Formats: sequence, structure tokens, C-alpha cells
Amino acid sequence: LFAYVNSSSLKIYPNPAKDKITIAFTTPLQSTTTLEIYNAMGILVYRTMIDPNQDQNIQVEVGHLANGNYLLRWKNQEFVENQQVVVLK
Repeated sequence: LFAYVNSSSLKIYPNPAKDKITIAFTTPLQSTTTLEIYNAMGILVYRTMIDPNQDQNIQVEVGHLANGNYLLRWKNQEFVENQQVVVLK
């Protein structure tokens, strides 16, 4: 079962973004977590795995993405969280 957590456990900046975003995890990860970004048509455009021992802040290059709204999905065995990211160049 997945629990949906509130967005306070994940901070994304800058938003809107031009070249890259920083994702700050405010809650320590307990297990390997998947980070996915989907475009407005629901197509997966980015995926990475985050180790629980990794730094709590990661940077993701978004400069190659077209202007628009994207869904960032952060999930593991315990939870799923979705947030909107805007790319605007």
C-alpha cells in the first residue's frame, strides 16, 4: 500500500526553472526512492533512483525540456508524492 504524503516533505526550487532544479528532501529517506518527471501528456521524461544514504539535496538538469508543466513523482515502498514543476526559459 502507498501512502500519499504532503508536499512539505519535498521542496523544489527554483520553480519555475530554467536550467536545473534542486530537490530537497526534508524527511530522511528510509529506502531507495524513485524520482520521475512526466510531461503534460503523461510521458516519462526523466527517471533516477535515489539511495537513502545519498545527500538530502539533489540537482536535476531540466534545460533540455520544453517549456511547460511537469509532474514530479517521488515514490518508494512507503509513499508516493507528486508535485508540479514548471520549466520556463
